[in-house]
Amino acid sequence: MTVWIAYVHLVLLDLWRLRSLVLPQVFVVAGICLPILLLQGLKRGHVQELRRDLLTSPTGRQVRFWTAQEAELLTSAVLDRLESELPGVELIIPDTHHIGSLTASKGRRVGDITFETTRRGDPVLRLAECDVLDEGETAVVLSKFLAQELGVGVGDRVRLEVNRQGGDVAGLDLTVKAIDTRGDDRKVGYLDAGVHENIEQFLRGSGVAEYRWPTSNETASDTYTSYLIFCRKDDDLTAKDRAYYEKDRNFFLRPVEDESLRTLHGLLRKHDLLVYSLGREKGRLRDNPDDLAARTDADEVLVPWCEPRVLPLDGVPHRVLGLSLPRRTWLKGYLRSPGSAFDYDAAELSVQLPSTAKGVAALGARKIPLKATALKDAAASADPPLAVVPVQLLAHLDMEGEKLVQYDSTVNRFVPVPEPFSHARARLYARTIDDVPAVVEELGRRGMNYASENSRIREIHKQDSSLEFIVVVVGVGVLVFGVFTVANVLLDSTARKRGTLGILRVMGVSRGGVFFLVFLRAALIGVVAGGLSLLAGMAVAWLLRLVPVLISFRGFDLAAVFVCSIVCCVVGSLYPAWTASRVDPYETIIEGKFR
Repeated sequence: MTVWIAYVHLVLLDLWRLRSLVLPQVFVVAGICLPILLLQGLKRGHVQELRRDLLTSPTGRQVRFWTAQEAELLTSAVLDRLESELPGVELIIPDTHHIGSLTASKGRRVGDITFETTRRGDPVLRLAECDVLDEGETAVVLSKFLAQELGVGVGDRVRLEVNRQGGDVAGLDLTVKAIDTRGDDRKVGYLDAGVHENIEQFLRGSGVAEYRWPTSNETASDTYTSYLIFCRKDDDLTAKDRAYYEKDRNFFLRPVEDESLRTLHGLLRKHDLLVYSLGREKGRLRDNPDDLAARTDADEVLVPWCEPRVLPLDGVPHRVLGLSLPRRTWLKGYLRSPGSAFDYDAAELSVQLPSTAKGVAALGARKIPLKATALKDAAASADPPLAVVPVQLLAHLDMEGEKLVQYDSTVNRFVPVPEPFSHARARLYARTIDDVPAVVEELGRRGMNYASENSRIREIHKQDSSLEFIVVVVGVGVLVFGVFTVANVLLDSTARKRGTLGILRVMGVSRGGVFFLVFLRAALIGVVAGGLSLLAGMAVAWLLRLVPVLISFRGFDLAAVFVCSIVCCVVGSLYPAWTASRVDPYETIIEGKFR
């Protein structure tokens, strides 16, 4: 071990003693490795400049997408799921906007304002330092121009007005949370996505209980279990009429034998009329009975029918029957009580109690039997008193059980159950621009259409790969040139030191020792040359930034050039070291080639 330490000491002394000859060799190796470092730095700097335009703008990471023909609708639930499933996605924001007006407390009003959708973490507002809206918060971020027009600042209150088709106007008080100072002529406000969805539900006719916004005046359509057809014996359905119902309209037509159904549970006096049940095996019916009757030759009366149900009225179980007849029809002459049936246009929240002969009573929202109550066996088996309501009320009660409609107590009527709002499009933000290609590829696989900066990002990646290939080719060429240069320099140095090597061999240094001496000397030159290359490269990069030319180094680049410098010297020293180890000491002494 001490012998090898002595060899190291001998190499260090030799390098110091011959420093005037060693320094040129260091400069040669450093000059070989420095271009590699500068090329890599220029390549990284160029790519960084290309990426900077995308990184400084949120649009670089932004992908706008919308549903194609076969893709799923962009509901809030779907967007939440996509945000968790798509690779490399930071945030998805519905790309929805509405037009409305704002009124300040001072009376200033600005109309035709575009309200954009945002969420917490929106890069667009974060860039403007206005990312302040929390989920569902009734607040707004205003553009600078809009704030000046309204004469408001942060913390002031403004009132939002949204107009629904039909003339309904909704108002909502908002707090100004921030002002976007970018631009001077934009009439833009930003609202949270939850507020936007409530606005959209209102525009579609639904009420928003959270904001006390009512539903529209449109009542939910009613559907029926079947139709009862009443015909006089001398005016029965013809074969053509039956064919129309059964073949043209795909109904089933069956005679009714049940006496309670024939007399509508006693509301009709006993009669010799022909009664049929018209319906379908599956599904409820929504056909207009007057239109159906007008298509036949017989003078039949179609009665929309829903199965009666036992419901509590003021706590007393009643058999509730829905009966609505045309205003003028011969069937009314068969009623036991002329007023025991409702007209089609009667108020839905009405009830008649024929047993008490009290006439028609309008019910308030608390009295209307909105839900069936399970009765005990004894009560259910008893024959409860009869109550008559408009048939659309029973139809809506059935549809409420199927979650097709709901009762809105603010307007006291049944309204359609709001369907999940589907956004026309959305915008997502990838974590980095390098994640965009994978995101758009997955969106395409799911059948979505999209628009993004993916082409520019792919161009950057392509340029990065091309420049990397050029750097590698040039680097390999320079290293090969460097290896031959180092080998020639060391061969020349070895030839001039043949006498010294011969004396070392006479003194007992083995062939391996001579090889190690030359090898270590080259490796130490590589270490010094590598350090000099790094210092020179960083100095050149600093000077070029003054031009300016961007040169960027990573730790990997510096380490790679340092290692390449050592490898260049080590590989170049192998043949000279092997040649030196083969020197014959006797021949060198005889030749007298001493130094």
